[in-house]
Amino acid sequence: MNGRPLEPLFPPQSAVRFALIALVFVVAMSRLAAIPGQPWEQDEALFAAAAFNTNIIEHRPHPPGFPLWVAAAKASNMVLGDPLLGLQLLSALSSIALLPLLALLWGRLLGPELGLAASALFAFLPGVWFHAPRAFSTTPAVAIAALAGLLWLAPGRGRLLAGSVAMACAVLVRPVLAPPLVVAGIAAAWLRRDRIRDVVLSGVLAAGVILAGFLPLIIDTGGLGPFLDALAAHGTYQERNVGLVTWTAGRLGIVRAVGGPPAAVLALALGVLGWLGLVRRHRRVAWGLALVTIVAAAWLLLAHNRTYTRYTVPWLALWVGLAVLGIVRLVGSRRYALIAVAVLTTAAAAWTLPAIASQATAPFPPLAALSAAQTSGSARSIITDGGISPFVDLLSLARRGSRPTYWRPLLLDGRQDARSIRGPWTYTWAEGTRPALVPAPAPPPRVFQCRETRLVYLSQQRYLTAWSASRGAIVLGPAHLLPAAGGRLAIKGKVDLLAQPTPPGSWLGAVFSVRGRPASVSLELDQREILSTELPPGTHVYRIPLRDHVVSDAKRTAIVSILRHGDDGGDLELRHLWIDAPGRPVGPRMIPATALPNGLSGLIDGDGLYGLEQLGEPPRPARWTGPRAWLSIPAGFPRISIALCAPRPGGARVRLRTEPLGSEITVVVGPQWTTAELSLPRAAGRCVLSLEVLDPFVPAKADPSSTDHRRLGVVLGNIRFDEVR
Repeated sequence: MNGRPLEPLFPPQSAVRFALIALVFVVAMSRLAAIPGQPWEQDEALFAAAAFNTNIIEHRPHPPGFPLWVAAAKASNMVLGDPLLGLQLLSALSSIALLPLLALLWGRLLGPELGLAASALFAFLPGVWFHAPRAFSTTPAVAIAALAGLLWLAPGRGRLLAGSVAMACAVLVRPVLAPPLVVAGIAAAWLRRDRIRDVVLSGVLAAGVILAGFLPLIIDTGGLGPFLDALAAHGTYQERNVGLVTWTAGRLGIVRAVGGPPAAVLALALGVLGWLGLVRRHRRVAWGLALVTIVAAAWLLLAHNRTYTRYTVPWLALWVGLAVLGIVRLVGSRRYALIAVAVLTTAAAAWTLPAIASQATAPFPPLAALSAAQTSGSARSIITDGGISPFVDLLSLARRGSRPTYWRPLLLDGRQDARSIRGPWTYTWAEGTRPALVPAPAPPPRVFQCRETRLVYLSQQRYLTAWSASRGAIVLGPAHLLPAAGGRLAIKGKVDLLAQPTPPGSWLGAVFSVRGRPASVSLELDQREILSTELPPGTHVYRIPLRDHVVSDAKRTAIVSILRHGDDGGDLELRHLWIDAPGRPVGPRMIPATALPNGLSGLIDGDGLYGLEQLGEPPRPARWTGPRAWLSIPAGFPRISIALCAPRPGGARVRLRTEPLGSEITVVVGPQWTTAELSLPRAAGRCVLSLEVLDPFVPAKADPSSTDHRRLGVVLGNIRFDEVR
């Protein structure tokens, strides 16, 4: 190499060596304490699932496969019984090893002190630290590549061959890095000026190692033809999706990986300044490094999702040393440069720490939703949708969770039988997936969300919100049909929906809206017609008792078909569909007085109540009843608590009754709020709550100055359901 000779390795007993040992300890603690123990992204779940069943055609993992990383997953499963944890540990250990490897590598170019400073800064860059304890293959591949680079900087035929084997192993860990790694090997051969025979031998050796690593995977896929077909199919998918990814500067992964646009501009400027200084010191090394860096940047930006921060780790390892050298040139002193790098490293660590802490301790939303469904007392099956399938696949292969789990796309194409699902079910999905749920009026889907802003910023920004719902219906067909925002489903022909089971005593509820001209529609439950009508413009609520509907298995899910007749009617939408089944406590826990008597989009029905007022002691939103009132409500819960008061002379005696008969009580209430509790009928999905006031009064008769001539009974507040009898 022309220019100055390379710097020596760390001298024994030097302060730099002791600083390196101390920093290794700090980095080790920062990595091992941050292992999340759960996947936060699809690829982590796919790598771990491959330990149980490798199949690149089914993207376990995705083509071209990651032979050495999958082998590590299988070994981890045998040793630890948990491939995900094993891969996270290996990635964390690789990140720890990167500190001395990069310190030695950059130390040969910049000197030991600056090499260590560059390595420490790299270790705590947001995108690097955030992904270090994860099950991705990027960090281990970079660590092995750094070892190869370190070997190539030393003379000798043995170091050349060892470096080539290491680089081949890096390709086997993460094959998608092959182009920049191959260019790095070519640049190393150009810099070293070895004999042609040795260079050819090193290339043949590397190719042999790569081929030997891929051969079992190719055989397992069914041969070279199926392997190449899977690779081509994934390449087409990748090309189509990468073309849709934004080029907005603030969204680029390389910008977010260093903490934002200001930090990215600073890093870029310092790197260019440092490279100009490196040209003066080691011209051939500088141009070789420039070639590898440019190829890596182009490959990561053009052939990958350029918004993902984890893809930028290899490029940051190449750039950080140049940025440190740029700081030296900027401040004009190595001592002040070391202080500046220490400040930047501390700032980067402090900026990233909230994301690291949240990632290590917070539950990943889709897994939290799945876990809640697994532990739910009512759900017997789980139906998932969209991109969370790899997490479900991992849980299934690892045999975690006793509830059978179904993926909606497989229900659509018939590979899973919707009619065999045992209910009740819980439906789960995550952001990025348009849900196929036509909801019940209440309660709304349960939300699981990660709110830590730094974690969101550094992540791939998907799956950080998940939902689960146990009421409503799931669209089964046509396959392309999905509800609009709010769950409104346009009905243009025949639509099939998966509903909850309908044991004896169940009711089916449906809410339709029509715009323009009338529309004709019919409903079928398990291929038996239960409603056929013409709907005029407006909103229409139906609550259909299913007492004549006979089912062979009361725990099997029901198929509801909605058929629109004719094409000349108005716009028809299904807004809500639900089943009120006996003994199924999955409905709303609270019905506020504001929703009485006809609220929650048709879930509640009733009569005999006056308008909303502030009543009682203390005052709260409530409604006066007349002498008699009734409400039709879901009866899935075993007990109901009713808030009552009577701000009137002498209080009020009220008789409360549920029909079909669950219980009947008579209570005396005064101006203070009190609670009346009734049991609900076990054998009915809906019931009628009747209130009869035995001594109604007219305010104008009790107080001549009053202008209120209403016949009043009792004040009705919120209604609460309870699972405990």
